[in-house]
Parts: sequence; structure tokens; C-alpha cells
Amino acid sequence: MKNNNSEIPKEDIVISTQEAAKRCCVSARTIRNWIQNHNLKAFQTAGGQYKLRLVDLEEFVRKNNMFMKEMSEDLTKKRILCVDDEQDILDVLEVNLSAAGYSIETAKNGIEAGTKAVNFKPDLMIIDMMMPEMDGFETIRYFKNFEPTKNIPIIALTSLTKLNDIEKIYEAGADSYLAKPIKIKEISEMIKRIIG
Repeated sequence: MKNNNSEIPKEDIVISTQEAAKRCCVSARTIRNWIQNHNLKAFQTAGGQYKLRLVDLEEFVRKNNMFMKEMSEDLTKKRILCVDDEQDILDVLEVNLSAAGYSIETAKNGIEAGTKAVNFKPDLMIIDMMMPEMDGFETIRYFKNFEPTKNIPIIALTSLTKLNDIEKIYEAGADSYLAKPIKIKEISEMIKRIIG
């Protein structure tokens, strides 16, 4: 079963400071300043990133007679949560998959991913298997046993290539896997097959 983000009630839509900045035609730093000065309502994730509800941003814009770009097409984009402890890999995935038309959120470990998955409501998750704190096996098992995320497809990224390891990845609940180092063409084709 796939998530349909067009059915998300407006008050449940959560966006990043970067997304808010694009909508308001200002820098992400300006958005963070407004948040830190308690002008704009927001909350912090376990990883320390600011997130805000779209309705709170709209209220702030109205109160301050500001302009906000309509970005309804962003709300219909397929959403992908990428989870990896290596920032370089997250950057590569975010740049390339955003360019391919997907809305991307990132997390550096399984714990942070748990919070982000609930707020971001992804259509697909890409999860590294070897991470500190909560590895990919634990993270996938958690998501597959958690009611709001149990039907979200998961692609495991792994440097584990033995048949025994691959079987464990599928046993944990991954829908598919890709070997590292990642190849953007390969991962893009797999994403298209899974969520379009």
C-alpha cells in the first residue's frame, strides 16, 4: 500500500527550513533566525534540525503581510527518506533524487529516521545497513512493525554481499537492496519500479 500525500490534511504537513525558505523567497538562515527569535513556530528533531508545520508558516506570512510562493506541486511529489550515517552519501542521494523530481528528507541514524518518518510521511525509505546507535537491521524491523510505517517500501543500502547477509536483510523486512558503492542510475531505476 502506497502513501498518497495529496490526502494528508494541511495541518499535518511538516516542512524543512529549506522548503520554508523557498516558499518565502528568503534564505534558510533567515527562517532559522525567525524561529530562534520566537517569531515563527517550529520544533526541533532529535537530530537538531528545525521543522515547521505549513499552517504555522502560512499564519506567519499572513501576520507579516509577506509573499509566499504557491508550491502545491511539491506536495504531490513522491517523498523519499534517505537514512545513512555518511553525509557524502546523503548529499549525493539528495541532489540526484531531488533533480529527478522527488521530495527528499535525510536522517543520519535510525533514531532520527523514526521521528522524521512520522512527520515526513515518505512513500519510500532508503536505509544504510551499517550505522551507529541503531543499525539498518534494527531500523528496518522497527519500521516494519510500526503501524504508520509498516507498508512503506524500503531499499537497503549495503556493503554486505554474502548470500547469508542478503537473506538477513530480507528477513529484517527490506523490499529490495542495492550494493554500495551506490550507482545513481541503478537506484533511480529501482525507485521508479517501486513508487514511480
